[in-house]
Amino acid sequence: MKNAVKMLSLVALAVVASVTGLGVNVFGVNICGTSSNKIATLDRIMVNSDTNSLVVAAKPTSSVRADFTYQVDLYERGSRRASRTVVWSQVEANAQQAQTVSFPISSQEAEAYIMLTQGQLRETFSIKVHG
Repeated sequence: MKNAVKMLSLVALAVVASVTGLGVNVFGVNICGTSSNKIATLDRIMVNSDTNSLVVAAKPTSSVRADFTYQVDLYERGSRRASRTVVWSQVEANAQQAQTVSFPISSQEAEAYIMLTQGQLRETFSIKVHG
């Protein structure tokens, strides 16, 4: 009986911790929505002045599903600017191979952004990948 009460207390504590955002993964379900369920991360970002585009390399995490179409949202200083789609093959998903996604920018932006470093571009732009 004592062991059952201890076990029940531990389960209740785990459920409360997961609901309150402490990042506990209960029974394989991530209730908190922490970064562990990210589909992909920003691997690289660059400017292509020939095509007036901002090119991002989205690197998949182990959460990515092969042959599934994901939406890649580009954010500029926290505001969504544009969206594109990306699909990783089974081999690309297994190897966690980055996919490049291009977003159009004006020629004036391309001229200005080409001078920025990778770090400076990352301060301005970010991505979110979702299904």
